[in-house]
Amino acid sequence: MDMDYNIGQIIAALRKSKSITQEELARQLSISSQAVSKWETGTCLPDTQMLPALASFFGVSVDYLFNGDSAVKDKNIGDAIFDYISSFGQFKGYKPALELFNWIHLGLGGCSKEFLDTRQNVSHISDEHGLSLFGYREGYGVIAERGMFERVSPETLEFAAPVLAALADADRARAMMAVISMDSVAFAELAEMTGFDENKLRAVLDTLIENQIIFEEISKHKRLGTIYHVNSMLHTGICVLLATLEMMRITVRDGISCCMGYGDYPVRLAKEESANYSHPTLK
Repeated sequence: MDMDYNIGQIIAALRKSKSITQEELARQLSISSQAVSKWETGTCLPDTQMLPALASFFGVSVDYLFNGDSAVKDKNIGDAIFDYISSFGQFKGYKPALELFNWIHLGLGGCSKEFLDTRQNVSHISDEHGLSLFGYREGYGVIAERGMFERVSPETLEFAAPVLAALADADRARAMMAVISMDSVAFAELAEMTGFDENKLRAVLDTLIENQIIFEEISKHKRLGTIYHVNSMLHTGICVLLATLEMMRITVRDGISCCMGYGDYPVRLAKEESANYSHPTLK
């Protein structure tokens, strides 16, 4: 069997697995049905620029289109996933990664896609081993093994205190989020974004600066004056925390149960890592 016919057979098999016609596949790819027919009969090969679109539509790698199951038979699952996500490129891999997480989430729960449609609703799976929380529409997914909950140290609580205190105060949280939303933002811009008057904004910023949530510096551009940016060491963590709180709000709103009861995955305080650890706290 030559390669031309082999890729045609693979395309035909993938098309049939989706229960669609050549015409429907052609419509999805914005090409003629005659072109699809020629691929499947081995008359011609798909244009190389068409391969990523084909792979994306069928949820496989470009390598799979040429080699079928043999493309992954000698690879472990990590290599196969890496190749699959990498085939979409740096800025197009997030959606297929989320699609893949969908199946991981279902597999952890032992569910079929008919039983649990995670593309439409936030879904939570938890047992004595850990949890998986997934929201397709929200673009959010997390897997946490039980051990993660049993390694929370007093240091973690002290480290979190100023960030949690900032979020607990609506004015501080609004100002912090306004700073995070910009690379570097001037005082006047923050006032406009938050709606705070000068005195109120100054007081809020001073507290956030004192606790090293955000920093201020003089801009190289004189017209901007003082500018503000979030502590780069905290930036990612704060953003993830905010996204997690958004998911929590949605689960509460929709009445989604988030645990199986007492003893599911209890937080257990681990031994303190360093007796000398200290962190400022918001006042």
